[in-house]
Amino acid sequence: MDSRQDFDREPVDADAKRVEAAMQRSVTQALWEHKQLGHHIIVWRDGRIVRVPPEEINVEKPSTP
Repeated sequence: MDSRQDFDREPVDADAKRVEAAMQRSVTQALWEHKQLGHHIIVWRDGRIVRVPPEEINVEKPSTP
């Protein structure tokens, strides 16, 4: 019997979704803080490194967890 057939992916998938949500909240918070403090961010866009000024950072105020 293949042990992979008995593996229950549901807990792993649920954990992955929670981790992804936590990462998204963290990124949103970091972007918001950069924007509020007037700091630029650096992103990779179209194969190039681009400096994004704070007034061009598109982020909504993060909700309180």
